[in-house]
Amino acid sequence: MRIILLRPDGNGHYHACPKCSGELDLAAGEWVADFPNRPIHGYRISQLFSSKVDPGEILHEYRNTRFPDRFYNLKIGIPWADLDRRLDVSTVLSLCSDAPMMEEANSRDTYTMGVDTGLALHVVILRSESNKDEDRDSTGRQHLVHLAACHDFSELDELMKRFKIYKCVIDGLPETHATREFAKRHRGRVFLNFFVESERGAANWDRDTHTVRVNRTEALDSSRAAVKEKRLVLPRRLPIVEEFAQHMASDAKVLDEDAETGVKKYRYIKTGTDHFSLAFTYAWMSCEAGWGPPRVRVINLAPRERPFPDFLSGFNRWPLPRRGFGGPWPFR
Repeated sequence: MRIILLRPDGNGHYHACPKCSGELDLAAGEWVADFPNRPIHGYRISQLFSSKVDPGEILHEYRNTRFPDRFYNLKIGIPWADLDRRLDVSTVLSLCSDAPMMEEANSRDTYTMGVDTGLALHVVILRSESNKDEDRDSTGRQHLVHLAACHDFSELDELMKRFKIYKCVIDGLPETHATREFAKRHRGRVFLNFFVESERGAANWDRDTHTVRVNRTEALDSSRAAVKEKRLVLPRRLPIVEEFAQHMASDAKVLDEDAETGVKKYRYIKTGTDHFSLAFTYAWMSCEAGWGPPRVRVINLAPRERPFPDFLSGFNRWPLPRRGFGGPWPFR
């Protein structure tokens, strides 16, 4: 750690300038924006900024801590994640193929869609092949065929139509009213997602309320595994595909431990913009659900040959009498 150095006389440590190693006067410092042109300001509070905390103690904990996540979160004030528990951009981009980005459906295939809501509506569409032609990929992999950042729900309606989406999962929050109206327009095909900590195992799909409930960590685990196990195929490398890869690398898995009970559990933290990451998770939930597009059932309405004599054929148009009715028989 170059920003905390031992004094020349060996008597304690000091906050050092990372460029010249000179001692910093914390009282004379000022806030300098890393990104001055961004419309939203964010501030990070670190114990490194405090004149009340001995920098030597911070350096000692940095070298000896058994809980690096706590050290970085509480002492330094920055997110921490084990690199073994997150995707990196290069891993995601290694899944790119030569296929172009699609703009409409191929009638032979089945399409699912995931939508993350916010200032924009980030969309991921996956293709699951429904046939086993020799010239097509029959390995069970999902193909990401379309990425978009929409600004109105009417654009989502158009995508539902163009890609003949059989199932879509969209954020249940915060745009509850707009998403419910979207679900009503595509009844039976759009489900509002709600992350519920107490849910375990497979996602809980409710066709009556058009909602799906799932544990957030387990849902993100599943979508990350799809990338690591190469069960996903990306289109050719484009700027929006690179943006998708960056979003996928922004969700990192960390291990939390309750200070009082010692109970440990994993959760995902956001280290950057992750809209496409969540949209992909929703689309992956859709294709993993296990029930495919509705099938059309053909019913033969032609009259059947009935094994009744002619004089009884009229009874098929009238209700049969109840036992003990006592009325005239047959009915007229």
